[in-house]
Amino acid sequence: MNWPQCPTGKSLFIKANAPVRIVTAPMKRLRYVRSVALHGKVHYRGSVADTTIIPISPPLAKEERTVRNAHNNMNINQNANLDLFDDLNKSKEQKKVLVVDTVPKDARNQGSINLGLEIVKDKMDADVCHWWEMVPNVGKYELIGFNVFYPTALLNIVPFLRKNNLSLLKPGRGIKTIAGGPGIGHNNILGGIIDETFLGEYDEFENIKEITSKPYFKGNKAVIELTRGCRSRCHFCEYIWSNPSNRQKPIELVKEQIDYVVSKGIRNINFMSANFTGYHHVQELAPYAASKGVVIKNSDITIRDAHNIFPILKYLPKYLKMGVESFDEKTRIKIGKKFTDEHLFLTIKKLLRHCSDLHFYLIYGLPDDDYTKWFKWLKILGDLRKTYRHKVPNLFNPEGELENTKPIRFEFSITNFEPADGTLLESANQVDFKEKNKFLKKWFSALIENGFVDKKLKGRLDYKNFKGRIGRKKKSYDLLMELKKGGPELTDHLVNVYPNGVGRSISDDESMKFLNFRQKKERTVQNAQIRSR
Repeated sequence: MNWPQCPTGKSLFIKANAPVRIVTAPMKRLRYVRSVALHGKVHYRGSVADTTIIPISPPLAKEERTVRNAHNNMNINQNANLDLFDDLNKSKEQKKVLVVDTVPKDARNQGSINLGLEIVKDKMDADVCHWWEMVPNVGKYELIGFNVFYPTALLNIVPFLRKNNLSLLKPGRGIKTIAGGPGIGHNNILGGIIDETFLGEYDEFENIKEITSKPYFKGNKAVIELTRGCRSRCHFCEYIWSNPSNRQKPIELVKEQIDYVVSKGIRNINFMSANFTGYHHVQELAPYAASKGVVIKNSDITIRDAHNIFPILKYLPKYLKMGVESFDEKTRIKIGKKFTDEHLFLTIKKLLRHCSDLHFYLIYGLPDDDYTKWFKWLKILGDLRKTYRHKVPNLFNPEGELENTKPIRFEFSITNFEPADGTLLESANQVDFKEKNKFLKKWFSALIENGFVDKKLKGRLDYKNFKGRIGRKKKSYDLLMELKKGGPELTDHLVNVYPNGVGRSISDDESMKFLNFRQKKERTVQNAQIRSR
C-alpha cells in the first residue's frame, strides 16, 4: 500500500481504518512513533523530511491485552509484542541508548520518580545519567536522548555535550540526538543543536484507550500511574492543550499493581495523576490501598472533583494542595476553572474535617484579575482559622485563654502567568512587574495582618525569604519567556552563555547574561546592515 509523504514542518491528515505508525526516515530503524489512531483522522506535524506512514497490526483483543498487561506490569522479563524499539532492546550487554536527565542539581524533590524518564529508560533499555556527569566511552551510543522537564533545563543540554567532548552543533557529532519531555515546545529552539525533538507520549500506542503502564520504584517509594491527560480545559495550561486526551487505568489492574509493590516491601505509593480526585474509582482505590498498609502520597487535588474524596479523607494525607489560580470568581470562570466562591469555601470547610494544612496555588498576571478579591479571601481564611479556637480557663485566668482546638495552617504559592503558544491565552500580556511589586507589598501586609506570617517579618519579606513562593523575579521571568518563544536564532545563546549549566533558581546577573547576549547580537546585526547601505 502506498502512503503519502509528509514534507518537513507540514501537517498531514489521512483517513485510517486501521492503526497506523508514523515513521521518520533518519530514525527508521528505531521506528520512531509520532502519532497513532484506531480510526478516523490522524494529525501529524513533521519535523524531518521523508516521513512516511505505514500500517501496523491491529490492537490486541481485551483478553490478550489483559495477559500482556499482567506480564508487563509484574516486571516479567518478556518483551511486549508492541515494543517500539526492538532493535535497540536485543542486547542487554551492549546498550545503544543514553538518556540524559537535565534537571538542575539543586532541584526540589530530587528523590521523586520522573515517570516519563523511567518509561523511556525501560522501553529503550537505556543507560541514564545526569547532565553534569562525564560518561565513559560516550561514543559507543547510537542515540542520546535528553529529558527536559522544564524549559530552563534546556540550558543544561550544551554543558553535557561540552563536558563529554561532543560537537555542540549537529554537524560532525556522529551520534543521533533527541530531546523530549514537558519542557519541550514547538518553537524549534534546539534546531541547531539536537537532531530531533519529541512531542507527546513515548508509549502512546500502548495507552491509547486506557493506561497500562507498570509500577516504577526508587528507594522506598513507588509510582503507579492512574491517569493521563486531564478533562479540565484550563485556558492557561500548555500541557493539557498539547495533549488533551484523558485516559484512566482499570481499577483491577491498579489493585494488582498495589499487591505487586507491597510484595516488594514498599508501601509509599504516589498514584500519578493530573487529577487524582477525578479518577473514576478513587473511592474504591483508597480503602483497598489502606487494607494493604499503603501510605497514599498524593496531596494535589482539584476543587471541582473534591467531593469524590470526602468519604475517603481518612485515607489521605492531612496536607493537601489545590490549584485555585485566582481568588476572583469571575477570573476563574473565564480561564476555565469552573467553581464559584461558595463552592470553594464549602470545599475548604469539608476538607478541614480531616486536614490541618491546605496549600493554595495562585497565578499572578491572569488577564483582568481583580486582586481586591484576593485580599478579601485572605481575611475570610484568617477568620476561618479563628473558629478552631476556644477559651480554656486556668488558675491565673478564670475567664479562659484562647487555645487551638485544631492547628490550622494555610499556605499560598504564587507563580507568574506564562502565556504559552497553543493555549487560549497565548496572545495575553506577560506579567507587568511594576504592578506586581505594588501588589506584593499589599500581599505581604495582608498575610501578616491575617496571621499567616509572623509579625516579626514585617518590612523584611521579599523573594529570598519566601523561598520561591511568589514566582520568578523579572529578569528570570524574561529569560524563561525567551526560551518559550524559542527559535533557531537562539542557538548561539544556548552554546555560549551558560557553559556550566544552570540551577533551579537563576539570579538576575545570570539571567542578564542571556538577555544581554541577545541584545548584543541584535546590535551587531543592525550595525552590519547600516554599514552595508
